[in-house]
Amino acid sequence: MHPDITQGLAAERIREWRDSAARSRLLREARRARHEAPAPATGLFRLRAGSGRRGAAAVADRRAAAADHHPLGKRAA
Repeated sequence: MHPDITQGLAAERIREWRDSAARSRLLREARRARHEAPAPATGLFRLRAGSGRRGAAAVADRRAAAADHHPLGKRAA
């Protein structure tokens, strides 16, 4: 093969390897960021965190406590 063709093929292959490595690096960083992200503190998350009857009872207790502190009392709940 002609040296110019060989050099061009080698440069293209190296470019592809670097692009592949950059894509892999970005994916790895995205996965790491997703796993390190704090869990959202939403009501849905709290409901899912409780399991079984204990979880449902805890949610009911929190709702009852919130209704007790409501200005209109338990009727507003």
